[in-house]
Amino acid sequence: MEGNYLYSFIDCEEDFTKYRLLILPDTIRLDKVLVEKLTAYLNQDGKILASGRSGLYQDADVFALEFGADFAGIVEYKPSYVLWNSSMPEVAARVMYEQGYLLTNVKGEVFVERQNSYFNRDIRHFCSHQHTPNNPVEKFPAGIVTDKTIYIGWDLFRDYGKRGSLHSKQLIKKAIDTLLGENRTIEVSLPDRGIVTLSKQISDRRYISHLLFAYTSIRGEGHIGESVYPMEVIEDIVPLYDVDMTVKLPEKVTNIYLALQGQSIPFQQVDGCISFIVPQVDCHQMIVLEY
Repeated sequence: MEGNYLYSFIDCEEDFTKYRLLILPDTIRLDKVLVEKLTAYLNQDGKILASGRSGLYQDADVFALEFGADFAGIVEYKPSYVLWNSSMPEVAARVMYEQGYLLTNVKGEVFVERQNSYFNRDIRHFCSHQHTPNNPVEKFPAGIVTDKTIYIGWDLFRDYGKRGSLHSKQLIKKAIDTLLGENRTIEVSLPDRGIVTLSKQISDRRYISHLLFAYTSIRGEGHIGESVYPMEVIEDIVPLYDVDMTVKLPEKVTNIYLALQGQSIPFQQVDGCISFIVPQVDCHQMIVLEY
């Protein structure tokens, strides 16, 4: 959502072929049925992004799919460091607090590398900081890309969910963009708090896109049963102006307008890519693309 991608949460009964990319975040082990279904999906030009223990057999620490390397257990150093190679924005070691995983017999292309700490901080090994610095002498493969898959050897989504590190988010987005290539359906210049959706209404021969944006603040706690969660509130609406959008559709679009205002907006369509500018998003905007 924060990368402004279109997405759905699905289960094993879903028709995988509807999706260009499947993400298996950190803990999705595979039984026989799921292995067969995902293998068929890959054979039909599907793409898979996996991390952590995802993609392993349900009852064995062995990759059930071809990720371009062999799984070899856990990294003994925690935290460890992700080293961004030349395919990333810059080369720098950044700390990954969650569990890392070893890769051997690498046959695919190395996507990112790992550096270990000098030692684990414990009762016998002291470092004045929260964790020990990275050892720059050695580096190991930690992310592998093939023509259909990317595997990242950390509990990457857990790390981002717990700590919100920008480099984890950037790494996830880079992996998604690498696998999607030119096949991303929608691109929009919303900030990370922005949300974009796109739905198709076949009987009315149109697409509907919703844009949402607001700054939220944490105020108190909410309760569902015994569960307690931070309460997000919206107090101030900050409008956005001149939001760039590009939507890739198979149909020839004939008209685009703002649904709430009834205002037509100019657009260009070249090779299936429809580009236009949304003049204002005041918390919410609804765009109609007719074909």
